[in-house]
Amino acid sequence: MTAEQHARSLFDVLPVQVRHLVVLGGGSLRAFYDGTAIKDIDCFFKSCADFYRASFELSAEPGWVSEDAPNGIKNFRSPCGKLVSLIGFEFGTPDEHCARFDLRCCAHVAVCLGEQVIVVSDSEAIADASAKLVFILNNNGTERTIRRITHYVEDYGYTLHPDQPEQDDVEDDYPGHAPQGVHIPPKAPEPEYIIRARRRVRAIPVTNHGYP
Repeated sequence: MTAEQHARSLFDVLPVQVRHLVVLGGGSLRAFYDGTAIKDIDCFFKSCADFYRASFELSAEPGWVSEDAPNGIKNFRSPCGKLVSLIGFEFGTPDEHCARFDLRCCAHVAVCLGEQVIVVSDSEAIADASAKLVFILNNNGTERTIRRITHYVEDYGYTLHPDQPEQDDVEDDYPGHAPQGVHIPPKAPEPEYIIRARRRVRAIPVTNHGYP
């Protein structure tokens, strides 16, 4: 199976009238290279209008069931049991979406043009996913990015990319002294990879994106 065939199998989960609206991206495409289970199918959009059109179509489609989702996302369960997430908090071209992922291994997008499926990846994303390496592209909120890295290391077997620079001085999470009468329990020691990940993440300014 090729990456395009894999992407086609994901588009085939969607009703025909929705496929041209969607930019597939992230983990469902990454899974082709690292062999991890697909948790959900993330669907991005070029415009707010496309997002609402897709949401309307899935709401009206027999067998599709709406499920709880965070703000800016609409989740639907397909008749075949796949979870499909419509991402409605940021829009753009396929290339713009590809550049917004927090981890480079996830920087893959795909579009469906009739019978043709086109897959585009960051120049190093395939190598990262195939070797299960974490290289941080975007900091979408330092602690959120750390949680994402922890998930990839603990659940998927990833390791930190050897070539990403690290910032030497990591700030204390509890700067200064606690107010009088306030007790802050001692922190449990963190694994070495998390300490190193913090040095990497904090060297990257927090952005308003950085997709999961």
